[in-house]
Amino acid sequence: MDRSSLMRLGELLYGDGGRWGAQFAADLTGLGKGKPGAKKVSQSQVSTWVNGRADIPSWVAPLARVLAVKGQVDLARRSASLAELVADPEALHAPARRPSRLDRLRQPHPDDRPEDPGPPEEPTP
Repeated sequence: MDRSSLMRLGELLYGDGGRWGAQFAADLTGLGKGKPGAKKVSQSQVSTWVNGRADIPSWVAPLARVLAVKGQVDLARRSASLAELVADPEALHAPARRPSRLDRLRQPHPDDRPEDPGPPEEPTP
């Protein structure tokens, strides 16, 4: 795995912000957890690989591939969920707004409203 592939994978999995090293390190560590010869990976190690100060070890590539496949599956799942949400015309509408206190104060108070005289009386013959 070369430096540009590592950077591209990190950005695709964790976002373009350039702050994906910690999550990538944690995920690499998690994949190896409990396996013989597993290594704990730190954010500083990932930074040295990305900055070219150290070569990327050969054991990173197969684990990175596993992370890429997991990311692809997660993206497909989230994309399907978004498609369902967008397909529902009611899902993304804002709920009816509750009147603000100012709106309520602008309305006449119930005591200030004229009384309803009721239905008109019918003329007597």
